Amino acid sequence: MSRWIKTAGAPRPGALVEFLHGDRCQAAWVLDDQSSRLRLFTATGREIKLPLNRVLPWTGPVYDTQAGRTEMEQRLQEHTARREQLAGEIDILEIWELSQDDVNKAAVDFFAELIWEAPDTDQIAALGRAMLEAKTHFKFQPPMFEVNSRELVEKKTIELEAQRRREQATQAGREAFKALWSAHCSKSKANLENIRPEAAAALRDVLFALLKNPGDTEAAAIFNEAKKGLPDHPCLALILARAWGVVDEHYDPLPAQIGYDLGDCWAARFEDDVQAVRGAFDQSKVEALARKAPLTAGLVSIDAATTEDRDDAIAVESLPDGGYRALVALSRPTMGWRFGSALDAEIMSRSTSLYLPESVTHMLPEAVGVNLFSLAEGLPRPILLLDMRIGDTGDLQSVTPRLEWAAIERNMTYEQAERAIAEDPASMLAQAHALAELLRKHRIAHGAVIIDRPDPDISLERAEDGVKVRIDLKPEYPAAALAVSEFMVLANQAAARWGKEHGVPLIHRTQDIHLPEGLAGVWSHPADIYQVVRHLAPPVAEVEPKPHASVGVDAYSPVSSPLRRYVDFLNMAQIESFLESGQPRLDKESLAGLLPQINARSQEVSQIQRFRPRYWKLLHLRQNLDAQHKAVLVDDSQTFCSFALPQLQIYVRAPKDLLGDKTRLGEERLLRFNRVDPLLNDMRVCEASEFVD
Repeated sequence: MSRWIKTAGAPRPGALVEFLHGDRCQAAWVLDDQSSRLRLFTATGREIKLPLNRVLPWTGPVYDTQAGRTEMEQRLQEHTARREQLAGEIDILEIWELSQDDVNKAAVDFFAELIWEAPDTDQIAALGRAMLEAKTHFKFQPPMFEVNSRELVEKKTIELEAQRRREQATQAGREAFKALWSAHCSKSKANLENIRPEAAAALRDVLFALLKNPGDTEAAAIFNEAKKGLPDHPCLALILARAWGVVDEHYDPLPAQIGYDLGDCWAARFEDDVQAVRGAFDQSKVEALARKAPLTAGLVSIDAATTEDRDDAIAVESLPDGGYRALVALSRPTMGWRFGSALDAEIMSRSTSLYLPESVTHMLPEAVGVNLFSLAEGLPRPILLLDMRIGDTGDLQSVTPRLEWAAIERNMTYEQAERAIAEDPASMLAQAHALAELLRKHRIAHGAVIIDRPDPDISLERAEDGVKVRIDLKPEYPAAALAVSEFMVLANQAAARWGKEHGVPLIHRTQDIHLPEGLAGVWSHPADIYQVVRHLAPPVAEVEPKPHASVGVDAYSPVSSPLRRYVDFLNMAQIESFLESGQPRLDKESLAGLLPQINARSQEVSQIQRFRPRYWKLLHLRQNLDAQHKAVLVDDSQTFCSFALPQLQIYVRAPKDLLGDKTRLGEERLLRFNRVDPLLNDMRVCEASEFVD
């Protein structure tokens, strides 16, 4: 028991006591006691009243009650100095080691007697001070000290270190963030020489944590405290991280926020699964080629010149009855695939490949999607071959899927295919183009709504003063593009029909709506496109085969891009399993059970594909604020007008008072901007002058 507990009642006048103030021990002289309160004289020469329960459980020594003010101050200063010195000399870890296996809790006197034979009041008070400071090893429960276990000590040590780092980061952050914001505004380099390396590392961790997860409560607590005095910008953490140089000037936090790794480095984590796929591929190839030579059938792929993951090829021949036989060969990366593996879970999470102005990121590891299964010219590849008969009106009459091996006859670019179609009307590609025109006509007759708009080509040029964005319209290859697009629609339509006929559950893209009369057709003018799209509901992924109204087909099951989309990959596996064993891999209920996860993830990943190109488009506008941009008026309301910018394929709003009294949908204007913020997706039109051709 402590000496204070031994005494009867409150410490008597003339005694020295201690109490906690601001988490520090303060010594005081007892002048008198008043019921449950003490009147004290402190070392600073002040008189205070203190509740008795705030006095720490050690007291003494006791002096003459007639001592004057000068003596009281001197005594308090002497004892305080001695106690601080003694506390600094105490090895508190030794005290803990000596006691932690013997007692759970005890008064300070007990612990003092472990290191001194007859401890005096200053020694006891010094030890009490040291034990109060050692929060990791002792817990003060007045009037006793609890001895923490080794496990609790380890936990509290980690917690206190984290708290220390947070406090250090918060204090340093106020200075650092202010300097970084000033550097951002002045487009200069921040001076952070006064920030200690440990604090700087902690601040960078805070910024990285918020970029990855804006809802990180621990990082947000530090950040919100450190950013006080700065503007409340929604992207402040990103701006400061950029100004610091801890991320690239045009760093996109969205992939990290949704857990999508760009590039191909992520695949190294799944090397065992990749090797298993490679092994199955080699074994099957040897067995297949031993049975027969690879099928060629004049198959040709048509892709952009930069494409590496070629997942489709086509061939066609005219039939005597006026119809066509169309072949679509689709890459079959599902061969030998281990569903349920770590790699399978990863690509389900990746959902789709991303084709961004700054990079291409494949859904599959490049060792699989590009090196093994991409339909490379002259190399045998496993395929799903859709053998289809098309009537002379463009109607799909039959489809026969087969699992084959094929060596693609030729990989062609759009430019090469366009030239081949124009130069040789009797060529296979010319026939493919003729069939594509027939297929499109048939779809339009069944309500298809086809949007035909230019495709911006965003190129990034590195310069000394940063990245310069250049935007041009991609060259148009209408005949080749039509052949590819219509054959892919045909393949997806054929897969859906075959699945329905054979009871094979597939994921379908449906749009089971009634479209207004006159909406079917090809729309290319921006004003028409804007109005038409407002009538279209977004497609839905379902296991039930239902119409896709704007495509103009009874059912549509994506299977044409198994290297690039996980839904197509799953559908490919369903068809492959049925053709091999007579049973689909998943029944209808199991496939439907995957849809919520697939749909949610697809929406997350698609945000990157939507927002990132738009960021570069807005940066291009900001880099060219003095330029005028050709725009088409597509909507007119009382206060705002909406414009389409065909060159950029974006819509912007402008105050109606910039246009004057007379406006007409479809008219062309020249817009100029005075503010563009790519981070906030914000732009302000300041001028909308008339366009003179």
